[in-house]
This record gives sequence, C-alpha cells and structure tokens, in this order.
Amino acid sequence: MTEAEFLPLFDRYRSMVYGLALSYTRSPQDAEDVCQSVFLKLMEAPPAQGKERAWLAQVTVNHCRNLLTAAAVAVILTIGALAASGILSCTTYLTGGQATVRDGNDGYLYFEITGPSDPDFSPVEVRDGKVWLTTENGQALDITGQFSETEAYVYTYTDENDLIHDVLVGGTPDNYSCFEFLYHQDGSMDSVLGTYPDGYDGFHEPAWLIAYRQEQGIPVVEAESEMVQPAEETS
Repeated sequence: MTEAEFLPLFDRYRSMVYGLALSYTRSPQDAEDVCQSVFLKLMEAPPAQGKERAWLAQVTVNHCRNLLTAAAVAVILTIGALAASGILSCTTYLTGGQATVRDGNDGYLYFEITGPSDPDFSPVEVRDGKVWLTTENGQALDITGQFSETEAYVYTYTDENDLIHDVLVGGTPDNYSCFEFLYHQDGSMDSVLGTYPDGYDGFHEPAWLIAYRQEQGIPVVEAESEMVQPAEETS
C-alpha cells in the first residue's frame, strides 16, 4: 500500500481503532501500541478495497485478545497495583469513556466518570449514506433507518464485569448522538455517559432520550423554564 493510499485510511479510521483497543485494554498506552501495530499491518498487508473498516475492527480485536492473553500471568500483580492506587473498579464504555470507583482512604468512596481520551472517537459513523455502529466485538452493524428524533436504536451487551450496557443512538443521520446507560444485574442503574446532539442540552433533552428514560423509569430532567419559576410580585 502506498503512502497516498494509507494516509486517508489512517485519518478516517484511527479514532475507531484506538477507541476499540481502549475498550479492551483499558490502557491508553496499550491502545496506542495496538493502534500502531494494526495500521502497520494495514500498510504491509491491506485487505480488499472497500473492506478496510471491517478488517481493521477484526484485526484490532484479535490483537487485543492476544495482548490480554499474554498478560494473563500478570493479573495478580495488576490487581495488587490497582488496590495500592486505591482504584476498586474501572469500567470502560463502548463510547470510550471510563467509570472509576476509588477508595479515598478517608472513609468515603469516590465515583468518577471521564470522557474518551480521544474526543473524536465515536462508535457510530455515517458512511456511504448508511449509519454504522461498531460493537464491543468490532462488528459493524448497519443501523440505518432504525432510529429517529423520537425513538432511539438500543444496542445491549454485558461486559466482563457483568454490567449491562444499553447503547442508545438517536436523532437524524445529520444530527445524532450516543448515550450509554450501565445497569447491574438486579436492574439498578450504575452510571450513564453521553453527548447531546446539536440544539440540545441537560435542560432540553431530545425526545428519543426522554422516551428511553420514561420506559426505564429513570427520572426525566425537567426543562430549565419549569425548574426556575419567577418570584411572585408582592405589593
């Protein structure tokens, strides 16, 4: 593969490969290493034209699995290092962010949610007039026409910690966004992470997100105009 052929593919798919690798390795450094190895392989042995996205996703997953298998002998050491740092658990979202529970050594537990280390990463991509969702296994799902401004597409999977992930995609192909809700096996909610589409915010949520919250029995954020009422005039 020539440099002229490689660079557009690198620019287009780097965020996808890095985000997928991060979801497996949970390490920005390991994810970066995987990313470099995958794209080196792309340059040396490229797939058939038009198959690059699926090929990159599969190669990334395989590389991560090999990496994790090789690192299995160090699991006890890893757990010990996490305990020493005060980190009790760390969960990675499909959308690239992380939820961390940390022991503050002051009698309290601290819960922190961080966004993806790569702000351009998204598991959703509009390509050739279709909308694709890349799953935790690297599979590309065609979700074209399966979501709207009033109803979300919901992809569900269970991670290695037995947390249930509901990944929502809603809006239009020109103005969509993702939210990810995590639940425990008993149905209680663990956490949520997402971004609003253009024109919406925490006080003005899109109809598809409100509909999902109502269906799950999750309190809906009231509009700011309803939360703050003007003071009554007194004579």
